[in-house]
Amino acid sequence: MNGKPIVYLENVSDYTITDAGQVLLVNCDNMTVTNLNVSNVSVGVELLGTNNSRIMNNDIFETYILLSLSANNIVSNNCLYYDGIYLEEVSNNKIVGNNCTYIYLEESSNNVIRGNSISNCYYQYWWGYSGAISLRKSSNNSISSNNCSNSNYGIRLDSSLNNIISCLLYTSDA
Repeated sequence: MNGKPIVYLENVSDYTITDAGQVLLVNCDNMTVTNLNVSNVSVGVELLGTNNSRIMNNDIFETYILLSLSANNIVSNNCLYYDGIYLEEVSNNKIVGNNCTYIYLEESSNNVIRGNSISNCYYQYWWGYSGAISLRKSSNNSISSNNCSNSNYGIRLDSSLNNIISCLLYTSDA
């Protein structure tokens, strides 16, 4: 992809990826995805059934990071230009210090969303407009010290219970 290799790994442990145009990790453990420049692919970095891993210090353009059926991962210090971070059926992950357009949790629990800068989110899902941070059927998450700006909503909750939300800064030009 874009002159770089596509990295698809399945059932691999203890490995670091530093050169790729797209990354898909399936049933992996203790993986690190770092210092990539990814652009214009369907999903930039995807963890499926992958645990105890790190996605950090990447520049990602017009595509997103996806965690699905995964636990105990850290997504930190990434810059996602024109897209965001999508968590689906995950638990016990930390999403910390990223710059992105949105963070969306679907049926996810016990995650930490902290210290992210989220702006310019105007997406509309079938269930309505999203917020800079959106939770759908998600519970027991901790959301703190995020800076949300220029979006339809700062935080949008749909059928989500027992989440802790603190220190949210929301600004809008509207």
